[in-house]
Amino acid sequence: MGFENLVKSGIVKPYNARAIYPWYQANMYSIIIFLTLMYIAGLQSAVADTSLVDPDIDNQFWVVQGGLEIDDEGGYAVSGGVSYQHSAQTYAGLDFGLSDSSVDLANFEAAFASIRFDHSFGPVGGSLSLGWAGDADIVDRFHYGGSMYFHVSGFRLEITGEKWNSSFDTFEFSRTLERNPPLRPLVVTGTAKCDMDNTVLGGRLAYAHDMWNVYVAATSYNYSRADCSFTGMLGDINLRNPPDALARFSPIFFRRLAISTASRIINSDAAFLDRSYSAGVSFQAGEKNLALDYFHAKEIFERFKADTVMASILFPVGFWGDLELHLGVTNHDVSGTVGFVGATVFWYVGM
Repeated sequence: MGFENLVKSGIVKPYNARAIYPWYQANMYSIIIFLTLMYIAGLQSAVADTSLVDPDIDNQFWVVQGGLEIDDEGGYAVSGGVSYQHSAQTYAGLDFGLSDSSVDLANFEAAFASIRFDHSFGPVGGSLSLGWAGDADIVDRFHYGGSMYFHVSGFRLEITGEKWNSSFDTFEFSRTLERNPPLRPLVVTGTAKCDMDNTVLGGRLAYAHDMWNVYVAATSYNYSRADCSFTGMLGDINLRNPPDALARFSPIFFRRLAISTASRIINSDAAFLDRSYSAGVSFQAGEKNLALDYFHAKEIFERFKADTVMASILFPVGFWGDLELHLGVTNHDVSGTVGFVGATVFWYVGM
């Protein structure tokens, strides 16, 4: 009776065995098609305009970076990265980090690691990425994707697409099922374990002129399904509109993920967003770079919003690298205003 009511209400649909077919196998051909199209488009553009390749920027070097950020609620984040610039057209990098928000921000711990390969064919280029993010007590997330970009006359347009799979740890649930009179509502409790898929589509437009650089960006997130195994009478089912359904089954568990958007120090790969957009401007003043950025994010479980403004300055440190200092403030629907400061050091090896 309980499962039938869930189906009739549109919250769930009968479990389909094909839905558990591993996501990395189901999307294998998408990766191959993307690589092929990127190569063909880039090769054609390189033939059409090889003059955009600067032969003087062809030295190989490494960049090693490390950063630290803290906020006024006691949260912190550490990050690092290693990248290799093979030529003016080819780049590969590894980024990783660990962050811990304050208790007031639901004590959300997150880690992430990602790799990226980028190659330019003159006015057209593309990248591939693969990564992981998550909280050891809540969720593990894996993603792969890529982007294609076009640049001409100071403009650069980049389109990004990603595929995500999130595996939640076992959580407790409670759900009240309404029944036709004279039957009383039935409360179903137990534990559940769910996997959720989603796709990401984003765009970024930038323009550089003399010492100035401006950009705008927007990203949309689509959550297609959640395959869940519930104990008791519910069994294995597939949730429709998974973010809303999951939040109703276990509000406390998923509220921690919702509040994580309040903290700037939580990497966006570990947050579940509905949409985000950003804009910024930077100015090259001699050897210094001054920047002002704005970020907006809306999470998917409780529709909390967060707005962040950040100012930064990048300047050389000796002959071996650069230092970036930044500070900013985030305003969140639930947690109010949170200030943060941070620094990142870049070492250049082999230049």
